[in-house]
Amino acid sequence: MKKKFTILLILLSTVINAQLSNATKNKIKVKFKIAKSLFKKENYDDALEKVYEVEELFGKIKNPSLQNLKIKILVAQEDFNKANIELNKINNMNLPSQILDDVASYSPKIEDGLKKIEKEKKEKEKARLAKYEEEERKRKLEKSKSDKQKTFISSILNLRKKNNYNWSKNHNVTKVQYNNKYGVIDIDGNIIIPMKFSNFSNIDFIKNFIVIYKSKSYKDRIDIYNFKGKKLNKKSYSEIRRFKYDRAMVIRQINNDKYDDDKYKMGYIDLNGNEVVKVQYNWLLADDYHYNSKGKTIVGSGKSGYYSTNKKYYLIDKYGKILKILEYSRIGRFSEGLYIVYKKGIKISNGDHRENCGYIDEDGNEVIRPIYSQCKRFENGKALVNYYKNKRNRKSKYPGVYINKKNEIIKK
Repeated sequence: MKKKFTILLILLSTVINAQLSNATKNKIKVKFKIAKSLFKKENYDDALEKVYEVEELFGKIKNPSLQNLKIKILVAQEDFNKANIELNKINNMNLPSQILDDVASYSPKIEDGLKKIEKEKKEKEKARLAKYEEEERKRKLEKSKSDKQKTFISSILNLRKKNNYNWSKNHNVTKVQYNNKYGVIDIDGNIIIPMKFSNFSNIDFIKNFIVIYKSKSYKDRIDIYNFKGKKLNKKSYSEIRRFKYDRAMVIRQINNDKYDDDKYKMGYIDLNGNEVVKVQYNWLLADDYHYNSKGKTIVGSGKSGYYSTNKKYYLIDKYGKILKILEYSRIGRFSEGLYIVYKKGIKISNGDHRENCGYIDEDGNEVIRPIYSQCKRFENGKALVNYYKNKRNRKSKYPGVYINKKNEIIKK
């Protein structure tokens, strides 16, 4: 209590001797008390703010008690650099024994804090230099690799020139092998596809894009790039079928469930590798349909099992627009402008309905009604069909007749 009174007395002595107005002196006394109270409550930021306010009121006058409180706050905040600066200031003042005791208590803390700061600074500098040296090592290594790769690419370009390589026929790109890995470069030596694939067969040029077989796994094995090296597909494909009428079917396996017959989804890409028909239809229902000459094809959704009741078939255009919903239980292969279609027909002994089959054209129009028990694909304008007449004709494995596209019976 005596110590606190002495420190307050030192402050008052400075205030009394200073050439300050009574209002200013009173403000100093009040703000100093508030600063001490805030410090005691460990509200260091607000306490330091009050100290600054008192310093501003004092002007150029230096007060040991105020300086002492300021250093205590800075030490409590662990701001040892600022605390050391203020310590040097207070050491140049005429200090009473009570304040000297405080200085003696926080000086070792400031010294230890400065040592810790210096140690952390050295450790950071050491880490910075280590990081710089590692980055420099990697940079030199990459430069060495890059220089070797540039030399290799230059030799490839010279070899292609010597062998009269047809750049224009190959979209101004060529496959290359470097360190047993394959990639693609262009006519100027720019790397289009990084050399990281293990086999030439992993890279194919199809129409206006490059197909990369990046994985042995069927699920996510194919990516598509244009001839500038830009990846075109957001998700990897499992398979790409052949092009017909500017469209190719793409297949994506969406999971590894062997019991899920709807895990293979399909859509279509154009000649530039763009996905123009979203991969969303059941591939097992698509039966490998290609676009026909009228720019239409058939897709299906739902489960593909024989007894599945949620199957749906659609006639779509080249951009995926649904043109017609096809009300059939199954749709078979396409041949000579006609698809084989199936509908549930007569009821048989086990209570099921046997499927009857017929034919629709490229526009989804029914040209031969589903009245047959069995239908074959059209070849040379004729197809073998069969009727069920309650009992199967036992004289032949596939008894029936040949019909033309007008559903007229003709000779074999």
